[in-house]
Amino acid sequence: MTKSPWAKFFLYSIILAVLGIFFLSYLFYLGGNPTAESVAVNSDAPPELVLGNFYPIAGTSYYLAEIYNDRPSSYLDYESARWSSFGTAGQTRNLVFLDGKTLASRKLFDANNSFLLSIVLFPETSSNQGDQSDQEIVPVQWFVYYVVHHDSNQDGLLNQNDLSVLAISDYNGLRYKEVIKDLLDLYELTMPEEGRLLVIYKLSGGRYASLIDMQTQEIILTQPLPELGAEVE
Repeated sequence: MTKSPWAKFFLYSIILAVLGIFFLSYLFYLGGNPTAESVAVNSDAPPELVLGNFYPIAGTSYYLAEIYNDRPSSYLDYESARWSSFGTAGQTRNLVFLDGKTLASRKLFDANNSFLLSIVLFPETSSNQGDQSDQEIVPVQWFVYYVVHHDSNQDGLLNQNDLSVLAISDYNGLRYKEVIKDLLDLYELTMPEEGRLLVIYKLSGGRYASLIDMQTQEIILTQPLPELGAEVE
């Protein structure tokens, strides 16, 4: 039995309507899921950064905030910085120092391209979790930074596998100086006596221990560690 032209027209109209619904549903799906598309578009773009909360630097008029990654990124591989006694342990790219008296402020680095693996303040405060209400506040005098500036192994990542530097500054971020460069590893940071920083670290030529005078910002003594054997990384 031959179908009438009107029946064929009706059938084709239904088919076109169904295809149109599928097409509009697909467009709605793409528009409602921008994350799926933005990953491919922005995969080579720098990660979004935010300014964190300001925290008081003990015993001073200064406050400190970090500029850090707001979300994971495929651009560079970041890890959390180690804060000594404050902060949010963000993926830190820069620091902002603010004077609570004059309201003057400054960044540690001009650009936000570095990655601070570790941030430690000295003198270190007590880790005792008991009642510290009667303890005298020890003013912070110096900051020590373990920083990566460049992707030295050219693997597209910025992390502890790259050559790093050990830098120091005063409590307000001034007098920033990179004291030891091309570090492969950092084993210890401590202050056995006031104003002298003990650093134990690894370079391409071996492992060393150095004393740094925090006032002059100079290395005053360096001694190599014993040869540990080829099986020790």
